Amino acid sequence: MASTDCAAACPIGTVALEVAGSDEVPRVATAEVFEAWFDAATQWFGRRVAEPEKARSLAYSMVTMLEGAFMLSRAARDTEPLRVAGRSMAQLYRTARPRTTGERPRAA
Repeated sequence: MASTDCAAACPIGTVALEVAGSDEVPRVATAEVFEAWFDAATQWFGRRVAEPEKARSLAYSMVTMLEGAFMLSRAARDTEPLRVAGRSMAQLYRTARPRTTGERPRAA
């Protein structure tokens, strides 16, 4: 995003925002893409956290943080929202996953 002065963001999110209230076909298509992302992220987190509900929650958090950060970064032409979202997601993940024996908590 930095190389395009934050002009390039998520095309799925852009389409979803533009047509969700007016055109059912692209709305359904974007919802299906998001659902596939949620499913893939849920599987990834599910291999790392014990509870399926927590894995799904992390997946939703990741996608929603990224989509919001894309929008804010694009509006401000600044990648700081993306960095903040990344740090916030890392913290959520660290608090959700079980610690291994002898592992020290990491600073936020």
